[in-house]
Amino acid sequence: MAESTVPVSKDTEAKLARIAARTGLSVGDVVLAAVEAYEARLFFEEMDETYAVLEADFREWNAYMADLTEWIGDAEPEEQVEEQDADLG
Repeated sequence: MAESTVPVSKDTEAKLARIAARTGLSVGDVVLAAVEAYEARLFFEEMDETYAVLEADFREWNAYMADLTEWIGDAEPEEQVEEQDADLG
């Protein structure tokens, strides 16, 4: 794998080294884990923002809920799990 240098502050470099020492990971793996966690956080923040916009539009929200109901049915997720468990047992 090709390596590159990313300029970071001394404080950030020290934090990365501490985390690497505590976890046994390489500094590169610590950076990768941090970037992946941040990317996941951004994904969910953007998803929440999108849902908020959708919910604010009554007609669009109702259309979305109708599509969702068609896709998963009328049961709440917990009810579906209980029904699936009952079918298995």
